[in-house]
Amino acid sequence: MKSIFYKFKFLLFILLGVTFILLLSLAKPLVGLTSTPLHLEAQHLTAQGHQQLNLGQAEMALETWKKANQLYTQLADNEGIIGSQINQSLALQALGNNYQACLILTSALEIKNNNQICQRGGKETEAFSQLQGTMVQGIALQNLGDILRKLGKLDLSYIILEKSLKIAESFNNNEQVNGIILSLANTEQAQYQQKYDLYKRTGLSQNLKNAIAQAEIALKHYQQVATQTEKSLQVKANLNQLDLRLELKAALNKFVNEDNPDIQTIINQNQAQISTLSEQFIKDLSIFSEFSAIQKIYAQLKLAQIFSQLETPKYLDAAWNLTELALDKANEIDNRRSQSYALGILGKLSQQKNQFSDAQRLTQSGLSLARSIQAWDIVYQFDYQLGQIYETQGEVEKALSFYQDSLEILNKVRPNVLVSELDTQLFFIEKIKPIYESYIYLQLQTPTPEKLQNITQVISEFQKIELENFLQCNIPEKKDLDRTVPVIYMLVLETKNKVVIIVQGTKPLEYHLYIADWEKLKVAINKLQDTLQKGEFGNNASQDWLDANTLQLYQLLIQPLEQFLPSQGTLVFVLDSLLQGIPFSILTDEKHHYLIEKYTLAFNLGFLLESSPPLFKQPPKSFLIGLTQANQDLSSNFKPLENVKDEIKNIKAEVNSSQVLLNQDFTKQNFTLQFNQSNFSGLHIATHGDFSSDPNQTFILAYDGKIYLQELDQLLRNRNQHNFTSIKLMVLSACQTATGDRRASLGLAGVAIQAGAETVVASLWKVSDRSTALLMRLFYQNLRKPNMTKAEALHQAQLQLLKNREYQDFNYPYYWGAFILVGNRL
Repeated sequence: MKSIFYKFKFLLFILLGVTFILLLSLAKPLVGLTSTPLHLEAQHLTAQGHQQLNLGQAEMALETWKKANQLYTQLADNEGIIGSQINQSLALQALGNNYQACLILTSALEIKNNNQICQRGGKETEAFSQLQGTMVQGIALQNLGDILRKLGKLDLSYIILEKSLKIAESFNNNEQVNGIILSLANTEQAQYQQKYDLYKRTGLSQNLKNAIAQAEIALKHYQQVATQTEKSLQVKANLNQLDLRLELKAALNKFVNEDNPDIQTIINQNQAQISTLSEQFIKDLSIFSEFSAIQKIYAQLKLAQIFSQLETPKYLDAAWNLTELALDKANEIDNRRSQSYALGILGKLSQQKNQFSDAQRLTQSGLSLARSIQAWDIVYQFDYQLGQIYETQGEVEKALSFYQDSLEILNKVRPNVLVSELDTQLFFIEKIKPIYESYIYLQLQTPTPEKLQNITQVISEFQKIELENFLQCNIPEKKDLDRTVPVIYMLVLETKNKVVIIVQGTKPLEYHLYIADWEKLKVAINKLQDTLQKGEFGNNASQDWLDANTLQLYQLLIQPLEQFLPSQGTLVFVLDSLLQGIPFSILTDEKHHYLIEKYTLAFNLGFLLESSPPLFKQPPKSFLIGLTQANQDLSSNFKPLENVKDEIKNIKAEVNSSQVLLNQDFTKQNFTLQFNQSNFSGLHIATHGDFSSDPNQTFILAYDGKIYLQELDQLLRNRNQHNFTSIKLMVLSACQTATGDRRASLGLAGVAIQAGAETVVASLWKVSDRSTALLMRLFYQNLRKPNMTKAEALHQAQLQLLKNREYQDFNYPYYWGAFILVGNRL
């Protein structure tokens, strides 16, 4: 039941986090102003805007503050101008437009290239160090720090808030200091969520410990604010502290059976604080009396969702009472958005109590109200909630209808919801994927070819949304699907413990279904990947051990499909991100034959499958890049690639090279310059790199530093202005997926899309650079052959290492099995 409340939590961080700024930005323009008619009118508009925002009338407040800004501009009142721009940013935040709020604040602070600061992944700037440090600038910086947190730029948010704190301390403004410490704690809580998300993706215990340590930092700041005399700040700090402690409880439960006295002490202390804080709130449900009307509504709703997680009758009753109080206040001020939220929470609480008739009625009322104001970000959630209610009661068709509506609305709002909201970025798997899983699972109860075709389209749509969430941008869709070879779709339904596998044949409406057990498959995948990611794989993994583990995966994933597949040819896989780290080429059947001995393999995203003529009727014009060793500051972290120079030399003989950057010449600046000034269709990069499900950890290594994923995106934008040939083939011969990261393949797909490449060849684990140089030479030689597709060229190169006696030193799967082709196979 937790996922339905992520949206509420996010909104409450917006509203509860800015109250202090609201008060200051209202008061500041009044200081030192003369009583001219224009000044008085500007002051009146400023106050009116705050009244409107406090009643939840954000659009009206925005227009009012725009008028105030015009008057301050006429008066040449600089602080009045900045104050009114701060206020406009508050209204924009309340409307969910955080990017525009960021732009207007950085403009108020006269920061150059402010779009770089506000874009997720945009380059940070030292422009903030030039600020004089006035009180109004400090207020603006606090507000900006809050916005950057919502945009997912947590490190920069923290830096900005610390600067704001120093300014407030220089004016001895204790009230503002405490408000900024609360903002810092909110950013620290988001950093905890980010670190815990990393743990969920990797399963590494050290990542979990890092997350818990981060939570402890945030809790200390919440406790610091809670000891202050200003009542509203105490309440907000305790409310957010209780919320974080409940999140932390789930993380600490991972250690509940460990014989570690330090961890057990933390667990006990955390539970004691949860009990203490909960009791404090339940004893006085009028604790939010000092809040403005809209603040009070959302604070009550937040506490209600917290109480609902405690799941005892006492707290469930308190959650109901709080939500009814919030609904009454929302009715009183006629704020339909908060009315809708309150009704939806009442519906969820009824569902939690198995009162399905009430749950259906209340959720439907909230949904209808949300539709009436076109609040689509609420609509898709309540559609899903109604689908869950109907599914629980066995009304499958009604449930399917609401799930489908939810997906359609999500598709409509995803450019805003997925890109601009931190909670969706961090909780994507918990919040968005279950909607897809529920819809697909019900469709599979009565599978037909038409339904299976629809499910493949839904899988493709989900992959697109998952990548858009990862990249924080919209991806253009390509519609020309490849129907000349079998396509195998695989999606993990984590909430159902199933893996849906659909084979799309080459005939119209030719679809075949198989459902695998996810728990069995997950154990087998983890066993194999643990060995593959260890450096000793190439030396110590025995052939018998490897055959046994790859046979198990073959039997779980491929053997059940053999009846639907041709005996040889090409297979295209469209895989769930949890499955994209499987080295399908080395899966072994009972006769000890590798899958690659029967099939040419290509991997793709369903929304990018397309058919086009073979690329290389003549050698491609290519940009070749290689790095044997980075400069001294970086080299200690990366093993030298001694064979890269020969690799680049051999490839240059096979292609029309337009530019070569090798070793010291491969600097970030030179790469940027050549990337934007040279026309090429092939890009070969032989250097260290890492693909991760964290875009901030996905990079390729240049001589003088790392080139991150977001920088590739900016390079592509600049390159597109020159109308150069698109990149048909990108080879990353020495990169690897991040160790232990179950969704690291998102980084590989992200590199392909951000670089604008139709096809990417890369490796799943670290491979000897000597064998890689040979494999790459064979690959490019194969590409020169008539009618040779890119997938077949790689396939033949791998088979040559496996079977050619000339290369018998490299016939073990470690040397050739890591390389995969993602994208257009032709």
